Amino acid sequence: MKAILMDTYRYKDKIMVWLKTPEADIKLVKEFHSKVYLENTKFAKFVLKKYGFFEHKVTKLDYYSKKQTVYEINVDRISNFERLIKAIEKDTKHRLNMYNADIAPEQMFLYQNELRPFSLVEIYKDKIIPIDKEIQVPVQTIDLDIIPTKDIRQGSSEVKKIIINNKEIIGREFNLLKQFAKKFKSIDPDVIYCEGAFSKIPYLVQRLSYYGINVEFHRWNSKPIKAKGGKSFMSYGRVVYRDFAIRLNGRFLLDSSSTVGSECNVDAIIELSNLTGTRFAQVGSRSFGAAFQHSLVRELVRKDYLVPFKEKPVDPPINLYTMLKFDRVGHTFDAKIGLHHDVAEIDFSSLFPWIIYNYNVSAETILSKGPPYQTIPGLPMKISLKKKGVVPIAIKPLIDRRMHYKKNPTAINKVRTLGLKWVLVTSYGYLRFREFKLGIAASHMAIGAFAREIMMRTKEICESKGYEIVHGIIDSLYIKKTKINESDVKEICREIELEIGIPLTFEGIFKWIVFLPSVNDDDRPVPTRYYGVFNNGKVKARGLEVRQAGSPAIVKEFQTKILQLMSTCSTKEEIMQHFSYMCQILRKFLFRLPMLDAKKLSSFVRISKTNYEKNIPQKQAFDQLRKKGINPVAGQKVYFVFTNKGVRLPEDYDGNPDIDRYKRLFVRSLFVLLQPFGFIKQEINELTKNTRQSRLVEYTKIKNQIKKIVL
Repeated sequence: MKAILMDTYRYKDKIMVWLKTPEADIKLVKEFHSKVYLENTKFAKFVLKKYGFFEHKVTKLDYYSKKQTVYEINVDRISNFERLIKAIEKDTKHRLNMYNADIAPEQMFLYQNELRPFSLVEIYKDKIIPIDKEIQVPVQTIDLDIIPTKDIRQGSSEVKKIIINNKEIIGREFNLLKQFAKKFKSIDPDVIYCEGAFSKIPYLVQRLSYYGINVEFHRWNSKPIKAKGGKSFMSYGRVVYRDFAIRLNGRFLLDSSSTVGSECNVDAIIELSNLTGTRFAQVGSRSFGAAFQHSLVRELVRKDYLVPFKEKPVDPPINLYTMLKFDRVGHTFDAKIGLHHDVAEIDFSSLFPWIIYNYNVSAETILSKGPPYQTIPGLPMKISLKKKGVVPIAIKPLIDRRMHYKKNPTAINKVRTLGLKWVLVTSYGYLRFREFKLGIAASHMAIGAFAREIMMRTKEICESKGYEIVHGIIDSLYIKKTKINESDVKEICREIELEIGIPLTFEGIFKWIVFLPSVNDDDRPVPTRYYGVFNNGKVKARGLEVRQAGSPAIVKEFQTKILQLMSTCSTKEEIMQHFSYMCQILRKFLFRLPMLDAKKLSSFVRISKTNYEKNIPQKQAFDQLRKKGINPVAGQKVYFVFTNKGVRLPEDYDGNPDIDRYKRLFVRSLFVLLQPFGFIKQEINELTKNTRQSRLVEYTKIKNQIKKIVL
């Protein structure tokens, strides 16, 4: 019988495998014993004696391909696995190297049996045999949002509204919960997709229980669903808060606001889960870097290598000067501030992953001895080419799959490639992340060095063909030439590919593009502040309000509308002719403000601390939350609305927005677009001066008329 493997679980010290056929869900229970390996030391002997294990020595390879004699512990009960690891760490004061100690048994089961989630398998005589065939996994998804009457952290909040697949359920709480239960049962989802899922679902369960309404969030082996809190941590230079994940039996719970959930839909996460061999719950609740590490661990297990626990390779000795000079990302060419025509964008496809593979960048290849070698530009280190590194081997299938999808850009393939894109993007930074098992600074430095050399050589080739470099950042180049055309750009891309050995993508030719200066210095370019329009009408923008997550939705909507208007123009003169109309649009948006709900007007800031000295908006919102008994922690988002009585929490919004404050936001978002064309803020203010806060009463009187305005 053929089936799709969905997930694995711990069940009574065994592994339960969830499989799906067109007719039914199947659960198979399999015997499984986890193994932990201890380095051959006195500490290890002490541990073995204390816990009653025999001194069973085996010889295995580490990631340097060196033979190691280690003690093997066969953990007979899955329930004892994690407790044993913690006890060993405590008894040996974290001074004993362990291997394969942090791979969850349900995950190890997949690795050792060459199984992948969301893959086709055959069930034969109680065996699960993988079938190498690409399939489209039929999963039923429910897109859910739960709107409470007040912040759910206050404890007694009732459910105000439930949105299921963009359809609202409203009414008295009991009635809407009954409707939800009926709808949920009829859909019977495999995936529950919800913003803040790990706090909202327990809250919803609590409200359902209050009325005695039963909803089977677990398909089997039901157990209490409770919020587990969360933790704050640093991620890419900022403080982030993450709720502890909740796992459902027979379903997947995905937080749409998580790092992965906000960038990928369900199909993309399924693809990522399948390709890396990682359970859906692990991919959806962690990070793209964690998915990358899982693909590496899978490769180590497949080769029967020892997988390090917390120990890491030691970086080769590098002096401080070399570290400061080379431990940085690839090369950036300063943008030439202002408006440009005849500009094409060309991008290296997965530059850093290709460098990892082509140049064999991995901790063990940098630290290994033995020719042949690959020199690293500017660094006193070499990379051994004697054997392909573990990281290059693990990353190649991800590169190949993404290239396949880019060459076959069907609708589903465009979705599937999203997760792969972000895993490959994060691979570079993750190589020196403190929790990455094979991460060393030398790998990070080597990739940056190769990237800078590649960009400089690419610049030379472009300039030799008469192109001017107007901007370049890491893996993208913006090249300018009078009467530029697509065929010539594609030809130079092919020439660069042949020499460099890394695929290039022709993104398109801009009808016009603007590179913006720093907010604080008109003469200083900023690599990530620009916007432009391709010849096909597609708008590309970076560093604007429309790309800033915390900006009010209404401000994003306004700037998007202005960009759409500008995209119809081909010259500076045409854009200038539309200035008056842009100001009319601004006035209309201002007129709409009193009619909008808090969701459209809300800004948010991810707080980095809990003790603000200045009376800034997030401090005011933070203080209001504390008065309600809510104590946000670092990394959490704090939402607020600007009202004519000051900053207020969204749930306390009284329908009276601070018109002047939102006007300033609108003007700023318009000014940043028009500044390169010679406009100044005073001109915009002058044309919108009839929208003062004092006119709020008048706006309120004509709400019905405003509703008829078509922007």
